[in-house]
Amino acid sequence: MSLWLFAASAASLLFGAIGLMYWGLWGDRAKGRLRCPKCWYDMQGSFEAGKLECPECGKDAGVEKRLRKNHRRWWAMVVGTILILPAGYSGHIGRVMWIDQRVHQELNSSINISFEDLRFEKMIEQLGRQLNVEIDVDWQELESVGIEKNVPVQFVLKNVRGDLLLDLVLEQLSGGDLSWTVRDGRVIISRQEVLRE
Repeated sequence: MSLWLFAASAASLLFGAIGLMYWGLWGDRAKGRLRCPKCWYDMQGSFEAGKLECPECGKDAGVEKRLRKNHRRWWAMVVGTILILPAGYSGHIGRVMWIDQRVHQELNSSINISFEDLRFEKMIEQLGRQLNVEIDVDWQELESVGIEKNVPVQFVLKNVRGDLLLDLVLEQLSGGDLSWTVRDGRVIISRQEVLRE
């Protein structure tokens, strides 16, 4: 599903839930009408005849005030409240998708880099600044395959895409053990097995 279609679906669900709740609470106001508080039968004629008992269902309102109640559909309010939960979650997912899409766009941009005997940790920091993305490295997993923060990295490249550069660096360091992914608006670097979990 495309991002815009997902967002439109989430918004439609949210506004639908709010509309259903509003209809349940205010959709059938009395507006001066006299109605049975149980079956909502028109009681105007009965009231003028001095009767407070509904000829339709037999409900005795007792006092005139009860004939002027708004008709609230509590089931609609309950359903609307329930629908707000998935609507809110869908909105959160849509926001995460939008942020991840922005990160992928930044990674698709081309940059010039010159890393000469630069420590891997510093290279990641510099690369994140150049690409305008946040890069998180799972150092514990990297150290488990023998890759330390201070391992030297040497790359001099022009007009190279950020995602391809990440592939090249990680391939050179680990021979294929390491990989990266975009998650929650960040680039995550770890072992391939961890990222697949």
